[in-house]
Amino acid sequence: MVIDPWNLATLADERGLSEQERQRIRATIVSETRQGPRAAECTVLCGLEGDRVFALLGLLPGKSIDATLGEVAKTIHASVSRRVEGLELVIGTGGQVHPESLPRAFDEAKEAARYGAK
Repeated sequence: MVIDPWNLATLADERGLSEQERQRIRATIVSETRQGPRAAECTVLCGLEGDRVFALLGLLPGKSIDATLGEVAKTIHASVSRRVEGLELVIGTGGQVHPESLPRAFDEAKEAARYGAK
């Protein structure tokens, strides 16, 4: 899963945000990305690349991948939107992959986020 705050740079310029305030917003996104999957009984490992958050989710056996990712994406989107007014997130997801396929899966999730931002 890739969470892209696609208008963060614009928002920072419009509001005159300092780099520290931008970092606080990125930290909020990371925090909510760590919390969101818990409601869906998932584990998560996440990190930043620029303004984007990359998240690797672990699902319980038997859970629907698409439904769970959709639920988690909605939870993250809603919680970040409540905490950072005016920030627009685009969230791209991928499917189940083996560990050796993770780089490709993140590339696909980034592409999904880019497509969603159009």
